[in-house]
Amino acid sequence: MKVSTLVWVAGAGLGLGLISSFFMTFGAQQKNTFILTSAAFRQGQALPPLYSLCKGENRSPALTWRNAPPATKSFALICDDPDAPQGTWVHWVVYNLPAKVRQLPESVDIRQLDGLSGLNSYNNMRYDGPCPPS
Repeated sequence: MKVSTLVWVAGAGLGLGLISSFFMTFGAQQKNTFILTSAAFRQGQALPPLYSLCKGENRSPALTWRNAPPATKSFALICDDPDAPQGTWVHWVVYNLPAKVRQLPESVDIRQLDGLSGLNSYNNMRYDGPCPPS
C-alpha cells in the first residue's frame, strides 16, 4: 500500500478553484516542495503488520505534511495499492480536511478533525489496511 495522492484545494465560491495533486515525497530537501511523511514506515518498505487489516490492528498510520501553498483551503487524501491482484485497491479516502490540519495521528477519527471519509474498496468509509493474499 502507498499513500498515492494528497490533494490541496484552493479557491473560493462553491469550492471551485485550483486542484493540485502530489505523490508522496520522502526525504525531499528542496525548498517549498510539498512533503508528506510518516514515522510508521519507510519508503519502499512494507507497511508494518500493526496497520494491516488481517494480520494486525487495522490502525491508520500517522501522517504529517508541510509546505502546502498559502492559498490552501482543504486537503484530500487517498491511500491505495496500485499492485493489488484485482487492480488498484483503495484503502482510505479522506476529504474536506481543513487547511489548518498538518497531521493525522495514528488511528485517527477524521470527524474529530472536521474532515470527511469517502468509500474505500472494502465498501467502508474508514481506513482499512492491506490484507494481501497468502
